[in-house]
Amino acid sequence: AKASRVEGGRARYAYVDSDEHPSVATIYGVDELPTVRLFVRGRMLGDYNGRRMAPDISRHAEDLVNKVDEALGKGSGTREVAVELDGEAFTTAIYNNSLSIFVMFYTPSCSASAMLFRDFEAVARTFEGEGGVSIARLNTDDFPDASAKYVKHGTPSFVLFGRADRYFGFKPKEVVYADFRVAAAMVKFLNRKFATKRKLVTIPGMLELPPGMEEQIKAKQDDVDAPDWVFQPARGEL
Repeated sequence: AKASRVEGGRARYAYVDSDEHPSVATIYGVDELPTVRLFVRGRMLGDYNGRRMAPDISRHAEDLVNKVDEALGKGSGTREVAVELDGEAFTTAIYNNSLSIFVMFYTPSCSASAMLFRDFEAVARTFEGEGGVSIARLNTDDFPDASAKYVKHGTPSFVLFGRADRYFGFKPKEVVYADFRVAAAMVKFLNRKFATKRKLVTIPGMLELPPGMEEQIKAKQDDVDAPDWVFQPARGEL
């Protein structure tokens, strides 16, 4: 309660009684009490593991809010590059012959989905401005038909829908991404598929790579999820 008066409206503090709402604790993997977590626009950003004192909690929250403000762009507070799709936009996008779109199928109540939002936003920023490429999300609760068709192993799931070209003159040509669920691996996968050389744009709140994973990502030569082909830029009529 004391910490909640410090931020002056930049952060909102709330309590959740895990006895009254056990499903919330289960969804977000809370197995120790008390647990303090920061959510940004409904997405879990991280745990607080410091002292349970108002000044310490406030300083931690302020530091994270400042980092988020910096990542989103000063003055905007809401800037995101990853596109949030509705059902109609999703259908239009995957059948657009001039567009390749990498989609994160997520469930708002899924803690694993929440943990990957920052990494996925980093992927979106990495490919920002790349012609014919879009990085987008779809809420499976709102659009269960799309989920039933393309999500085979729960959320979050990642699917690349490639544009039609001289090799694949039809849509949608989809590839389920099945590699490491971190931004660095996704960028390498997309660079291979798009024949690009984008360098990962890092932002606050991304997952830390376990020891040895970065070396594995760099050393990996072949996709584990698809044949060895790339989406070529559209050339003339199909």
